[in-house]
Amino acid sequence: MEFLRKIYCSVAETLPDVKDGTLSDDDMEDESVFKLVATQPLESEPYADFNTLRLKVEATMEPLPSSGKRAKPRKMRKSIPIREGRTTAEFEERYLPPGTMQEYFVQYVRQSALEQPASFPSFWRVWASNYSFLKFRSASSHSICTECYKHKALISALSRHISARRTQESLYHQHLEDQFRDRICYWEARGESRSQSSRVTLIIDGMDQGKFGLPRHKSVNTKALSGFQRPRLHVAAAICHGHFISAYVTDGDLCKDSNTSMEMLSHCLDMLGGRISLHTCDLVIQCDNTYREVKNNHIFRWAAAVVSCGLVRSLTVSSLRSGHSHEDIDQLFGQIATFLKTQRSRMTPEDFVDSLKVCLSGLQRPFEKERHVWKLDQTRDWRGWLLSGIPASMKGVGGPGAPHIFEFHRLCNTGAVAFRVRVTQHLVLP
Repeated sequence: MEFLRKIYCSVAETLPDVKDGTLSDDDMEDESVFKLVATQPLESEPYADFNTLRLKVEATMEPLPSSGKRAKPRKMRKSIPIREGRTTAEFEERYLPPGTMQEYFVQYVRQSALEQPASFPSFWRVWASNYSFLKFRSASSHSICTECYKHKALISALSRHISARRTQESLYHQHLEDQFRDRICYWEARGESRSQSSRVTLIIDGMDQGKFGLPRHKSVNTKALSGFQRPRLHVAAAICHGHFISAYVTDGDLCKDSNTSMEMLSHCLDMLGGRISLHTCDLVIQCDNTYREVKNNHIFRWAAAVVSCGLVRSLTVSSLRSGHSHEDIDQLFGQIATFLKTQRSRMTPEDFVDSLKVCLSGLQRPFEKERHVWKLDQTRDWRGWLLSGIPASMKGVGGPGAPHIFEFHRLCNTGAVAFRVRVTQHLVLP
């Protein structure tokens, strides 16, 4: 139970792949969907009050007797009793990366401190009866880790070679354990940031722009308008753990490059400067494992300048392994996508800004009580300015085999910056 609870609270996430569009009339007839929409502020419509009254009356009416036999509610699922107390209504339905229950059982055995861990039938029985709302997402919703796929393919191909198969299984489970240790590093930094210590952790990422097409209205699905290309907004968010959540909305013609990332990071540091003493702060920036936005030489020049001028004591740019990089900010994007599904009409970028403000204000995040949404129209030329002052660059930053942690420290009594790279990201370093 403790292992599954840890997996549910940390690795599992709400799916951010809600399709673009609004609720249909058939969805509005569903009482569960209506309850979701009724809790959110919608635009006033001529027949909104009438539909609300009609649904309330229909909910109190007794169902008509059916002519056929009525199906009995299921009490068992694959010989496992269904517990009525633990349903998705009480616990949020969350999804794990593509995989199997056997893989998590091996992780449980490797992490267990017991001399005799539970057997797989017991592990499966507890999962099915107490954590039925913990599921696996489909491989089509997000890409599968290349390393995981390689190990699985070799294990399947070596079915007749027992020794080689066991070796590949050991390497595969070691890879899963390593990526879990990577997450522990981030969770440790996040916990220190929430405890208001001198170490501040900030995670930044961009949301799928397919959910922010303009205009957002039912009329765009008609035959006359289906062939038109809608401009799509860019939405990014930064969670400064223990302090605030800041979302940024940009137009489709503004590039999602390092200039935009440096603009958002500088703005977050400016907001942090009004709350804490940055010169005694160790800043940790958690980002996606991609070279385009944060993990590149332009951001590293910016980090070196921030540390060299004494704005922060040290700065660390960290990223999880490719294919295992989904974290709490992706859960935030899933909640935003679910909320946007209830918005009937959004015609301008300002309408999306208002929707994001309403969505963020209703999130249950006790550690980040401040919520901000900004419309970013343009950015400064950070790359040209930093390249003229710091012409140094580094090769091998992105791609397979690239490091995951880049640390910047200011040397005492000098303006020089000490730079260190960690190739691995384990909790216990050699």
